[in-house]
Amino acid sequence: MAIYVPPYRVDLERWSDWTGNDASKIRAVVGHAFRMPGPDQNVYTLAANAVLRLIAQYGIDPRRVGYLALGTESSIDNAAGAVIVRGLVDQALASEGKPVLARDCEVPEFKHACLGGVYALKGGLRYLACDGRDRQAIAVSADIAEYARGSSGEPTQGAGAVAMLLETSPRLLELDLAKGGSASEYRGLVPMRHCARWMRCLFGATDLAPAICANWLPCSCIGRITACRATPWRSAIWRRSVRMRRKAIKIQRANWTNIAARPACRAKT
Repeated sequence: MAIYVPPYRVDLERWSDWTGNDASKIRAVVGHAFRMPGPDQNVYTLAANAVLRLIAQYGIDPRRVGYLALGTESSIDNAAGAVIVRGLVDQALASEGKPVLARDCEVPEFKHACLGGVYALKGGLRYLACDGRDRQAIAVSADIAEYARGSSGEPTQGAGAVAMLLETSPRLLELDLAKGGSASEYRGLVPMRHCARWMRCLFGATDLAPAICANWLPCSCIGRITACRATPWRSAIWRRSVRMRRKAIKIQRANWTNIAARPACRAKT
């Protein structure tokens, strides 16, 4: 495993002074600092640097790597994100006189909030279990999180990448894919003024969809959706989600008002 973070660092002690927040509370909850990408960096350069460090630290033969997966929610190229990472890695290896990644190396990208790296990892394990048993795989997770300046989410932002080497005979950790998965009992519901088809797509996987649409959508849309009487607990969930949404909007507006007169906060290297 290898990690790469950009050199630009924002000290949260200074950030707290600038925003008027409690430095001890921020330090206890978040930490001491966060990293920011430079003007010549993006999610692909972060990922490529992590992969290069992994190859160098563990003496990996790039010709044995048959799978290089990128997991991220910060991709800016919807066509060839992971291919860009592979190109950067190959270019750096060639400049050092080393062999590049295998010609038949697969380079998928998994775009998903929070779980992109996990899906890249599981994809690499499946590759090794099926058609890459005598090969190696690399899963790299990279992201750039940014929030509004001076907002409550700003101290939690950051940038970085971690690359993981996957083998059929691991030395650090062994995963059993049969016992892996993800589930969520409840996800917050956000009111959306869109057509009935959008609402079916958004809530179709739950039994809440008909009740939510019947309680909120205009009458012209209700007729297109399966009829269902809203039970009290479903109505309570919907009312709670609306209250949470309104509260979040008020907090966001207050943060934007408070930062209007603040001086700029600069990152230091």
